[in-house]
Amino acid sequence: MQQLWKPILILVLGLSLFALAQSAQRLILNGQVASTRVIVVQGTAYVPLADVAKALGQTVVRVQGGYEIRAAGGANQLAGQFQGKVGDQILTGLFRVQIQKVERMESYTTRFDKNNLAIQPRSAEEELVVITASLRNAKQSGTVAPSLSVNNPGNTALAGADGRSFPPIAYDSPSGTNTGGGFTLLPGAALNFAVVFSVPKGTEVKALVLRVGEYGDTGSKDVRVSL
Repeated sequence: MQQLWKPILILVLGLSLFALAQSAQRLILNGQVASTRVIVVQGTAYVPLADVAKALGQTVVRVQGGYEIRAAGGANQLAGQFQGKVGDQILTGLFRVQIQKVERMESYTTRFDKNNLAIQPRSAEEELVVITASLRNAKQSGTVAPSLSVNNPGNTALAGADGRSFPPIAYDSPSGTNTGGGFTLLPGAALNFAVVFSVPKGTEVKALVLRVGEYGDTGSKDVRVSL
């Protein structure tokens, strides 16, 4: 009987060491560790859904027939697939998006466009809301910076607490005002810019939806930021 237990004990120890070795594997998503709980079974890698959702800035919800990965906060939130707040770095897959500050102004002089252009509200009854942001290339290769233009803002808009939404009236980037994009961002490189909105004075702003993608709208995602 004692001789029988020896091979069983060796087998159990071997399986335990194998399991520990498997648990040490990691999932890397766009250069960042998304999970340290990767398990390989018969050559197929498995990772917890919660880890993947968290890395994408989303959450896992139990639904009929399985699970769904959806934007944090539920389906009744303002449109925007990826969510966060001012200061958060929100990963879209192509970029890490960060809203750095939100300012109200009577007028705005471009900070990133070296021509120092002056931007005014649309009327005397309105004021400017200027949102300063950065996009950082999250890929392991170069990516083409997005076009920043009011001619193609996509779903970019500022949402008021009263339910109204306001499109951008200008973008300010190193490439110029309402141009931007078309150049290569190396891995880890950032593009700093500002988005300018004109809203009725005293408007309470609730959130920003920012359309983010490579030049030509490739891989575009809507980022929602609570203000």
